[in-house]
Amino acid sequence: MTGREKAPLLYRLIRTCFSPLCRVVFRPKVEGLDHVPGTGPAIIAANHLAFCDSLLLAMVVRRPLTFLAKSDYFDRPGLKGRAMAAFFRGTGQLPVDRANARGAVRAIGSAARVLDEGRLLGVYPEGTRSPDGRLYRGRVGAVAMNALTSGAPVVPVGLTGTDRIQPRGTRGIRLARPTVRIGAPMTFTQAVDGSPDRGELERVTRAVMRRIGELSGQEYVDVYASKARSGGGRGSGEDSGSGVAAAFFDLDKTVTLKSCTLALAPAFRRAGLIRRSTMLRAALGQARFLLKGADDQDVERLRAVLSTLFRGWPHDRVGKIVEEHVGTVLAPLIHPRVQALIDEHRTAARPVVLVTACSSVIAEPVGRLIGADHVIAARFVVEDGHYTGAVSDYPYGAAKVPAMAALAAEHGWDLAASYAYSDSHSDLPMLGMVGRPHAVNPDTALRRHALAQGWPVLRLR
Repeated sequence: MTGREKAPLLYRLIRTCFSPLCRVVFRPKVEGLDHVPGTGPAIIAANHLAFCDSLLLAMVVRRPLTFLAKSDYFDRPGLKGRAMAAFFRGTGQLPVDRANARGAVRAIGSAARVLDEGRLLGVYPEGTRSPDGRLYRGRVGAVAMNALTSGAPVVPVGLTGTDRIQPRGTRGIRLARPTVRIGAPMTFTQAVDGSPDRGELERVTRAVMRRIGELSGQEYVDVYASKARSGGGRGSGEDSGSGVAAAFFDLDKTVTLKSCTLALAPAFRRAGLIRRSTMLRAALGQARFLLKGADDQDVERLRAVLSTLFRGWPHDRVGKIVEEHVGTVLAPLIHPRVQALIDEHRTAARPVVLVTACSSVIAEPVGRLIGADHVIAARFVVEDGHYTGAVSDYPYGAAKVPAMAALAAEHGWDLAASYAYSDSHSDLPMLGMVGRPHAVNPDTALRRHALAQGWPVLRLR
């Protein structure tokens, strides 16, 4: 270990104790070790064949390595689970929640901090272990995003033989000699504004995977390893599954240019349903939600604002006002290019679903206007013909997921082959549900995540 870098105590103990044992028992063949920079940040990018890959690299590379490890290793139950979590935390590894789209955003931030501190970041661009020993397509967020935003060099590594030490489908350890081939550092021009576009990310990822393949000698397969392991997979952007694909659209600032509720507020005010001060409070609540997203407390505040806004209103009268203004107020808000996308999906016989936290009394007429087959929206309780202020369903953020899943199960849709469109990072759970997510005029957080994942980013003006 060089310079002032000091690995966690457990990392140092394991390396001190097991590195000599590893050299004697497994006799790893190491080529190009001098290609690892002695100081400064660098990304060690390797193919992934077995669980022991990380241990082997830690034994071979002289400087401490920090890997992004799946969060399952940190929260498994029981004594064995606690021991595993203690091992990963004690060696300084960082958890990544692969099942949660927000977890990927946090992972990028964690990786950036490692590089900002001048340390070595270990990554497996394939995202998971190879299911059959071949080299699979790299995830653009794993290497390219970090390389282009930090300017750190990428050190490609080709591993062979570790799958003989830990054969797939077995838990035992076998004696075999692994090989570690380390290539010369690859440098890429740092993105000027810190936000590389999808083309840059794909270019860097392809270059790194090509070099890893040269070092490992593996056959390359241009699909994601996770898809090959599951026989389908999500988020690959490729055809998968045999069911019907659907298309899910967020409403405000995705299908429409601004909030439908706010657009109708003047009409509600002219009808005597709200005062100017109430309209202003609702506008402020909606603005905060639309501009910066919201945490759980913000969601509750927004729901309270909307409940207050509708409380006591006559249900039939509200519906009539909305219908009267669909053509004059709401129709002009619909983005023509998004409508064209909707029409394309309908032509391809894909069901179109509008998914929004907007009230159903507003969302359903908009759904009919754009040609949606189904509408998932907020439901406000009505008693004696008037809104009580209570909300029975509020599909915001992660709450959209169970509603989408239930509708897909009911109709036999294949979510892995389906599409989703949104402008907000609050809809990452919704976008992560499907195989073909799209960011439409995204906020900053969603844009970064979309670029990291290789999702299409539609800038429609």
